[in-house]
Amino acid sequence: MRAIAALLIVGTGLVCAGHGTAYAAPDLDSFLTNLPSTLAAAGSAEQLRAALGSAPPEVSRGPGDTLDFPARDAHWLTAAWHLDRVYAVASDPHQQSWQLMRYGQDVPDQNGTRIAVVPITFGSWTVRPQLAGRPDGPLPSVVAGASPAYDVATYAAQVVGIDLDM
Repeated sequence: MRAIAALLIVGTGLVCAGHGTAYAAPDLDSFLTNLPSTLAAAGSAEQLRAALGSAPPEVSRGPGDTLDFPARDAHWLTAAWHLDRVYAVASDPHQQSWQLMRYGQDVPDQNGTRIAVVPITFGSWTVRPQLAGRPDGPLPSVVAGASPAYDVATYAAQVVGIDLDM
């Protein structure tokens, strides 16, 4: 009976200790899920920097207002942000850098399916999720500008950072 009581005391202590650290900083998924509301509430770069001070330890700050973090599934992120029709597009002519953009509109093109894409915005902030590389899979039949446009609902991609601009 004493052994059971000792296990309960130790187990309770471990659980409580775990709760104490959980509230110190949000986990990465929670931080990313809440980022849209954080951005919408931040009316200035100073307010944003203050709000980002509570980021979990795995989020590092790059130049300007850039956040870098371990890879997260692009489909998961866009679902967490309640976004639809999000595409991975290259941001440079050599297709070395890839980012997420929202569908803007269809563009007439006699050679295939072409779309215009627009940046993701929350409040007065433009959000450019950066990808680890080109999405997996065959080339899509859709293009945006000179870039293939991969629908992240269909193609797997990994988000490794976010550039923020006001």
